[in-house]
Amino acid sequence: MMPYRKMLVVLNREDEDQNLIRFAEYCSKIYRPEDIYFVHVTPDLESQLDFSVRFRSEEATVMPVDEEITSGIRERIKRYFGDLGQTRIHIDVLEGKVESQITHWAAVKHADLILIGRMGNSVDETVHIKRLVRHVHASVLVLPMGQSADLEPRLERLLVPVDFSEQSAKALFRAGQLAERLDDVELRVFHAFDIPPGHFQLSRTAEQFERIMKANAVEALENFLKHADADALLETALLTPVGGNNAAADILKAVEQSAGDLVVIGAHGHGAIERLFVGSVTESLLEKAMDHAVLVVKE
Repeated sequence: MMPYRKMLVVLNREDEDQNLIRFAEYCSKIYRPEDIYFVHVTPDLESQLDFSVRFRSEEATVMPVDEEITSGIRERIKRYFGDLGQTRIHIDVLEGKVESQITHWAAVKHADLILIGRMGNSVDETVHIKRLVRHVHASVLVLPMGQSADLEPRLERLLVPVDFSEQSAKALFRAGQLAERLDDVELRVFHAFDIPPGHFQLSRTAEQFERIMKANAVEALENFLKHADADALLETALLTPVGGNNAAADILKAVEQSAGDLVVIGAHGHGAIERLFVGSVTESLLEKAMDHAVLVVKE
């Protein structure tokens, strides 16, 4: 899999956009994409006429609202972007529903990575993010934007939940690709193994049965990492029994345990039908990970 070449950054003209733009600049240094598309979607451009005044520069003259929004975004980008190399910057102001426009624009521009900020913990916002992840072809990086504007974007600890599927293998590859481009980064894998009921029927205690299932999980993880050419990750791997059929909660607990900065998780997304199914664990993680960055890998 090639590095991400076309990034799409979803802006909403809130104050937190500067954090998203700064993280986009950080990602651009990592991947050196060919194009970055900064996209702002508004339901009705006419309704922005009065609101757009606050984004005017001192020497700005009256101009069409879409051009004025574009000018304001361009000024914000200039604050944080330095040497772009061969990367081209594009700014698009679109009118319509955010989900449908971003899905459409990502397809038109052949975007392979979408950056979107999580501005709060509202149910509506979570629903919008989940719908976007379901329908786009691209991988999606969801970033918590409530942090301080002065906090430098950085990734130092990556956590990859694996279930030995093709999707988690792709997520591990992307995380490894990312780690290769960063300095002093820690990459760990996490696996939550099931403990089927019925240990009492085998004359085993719960503790004995858990040890057996963990040993099986370690063997399966060792084979998985060997095929992924990532044997070295076995030593620092985190394994835990699934707690209450809630793997997403187990993942977040592992993130806290490892002080992770980013969760890299795989998702389905090969065909028209599969794209509608992201996976219950991934969707649950998007619901619960309010304060953590999550990269959903879709290839």
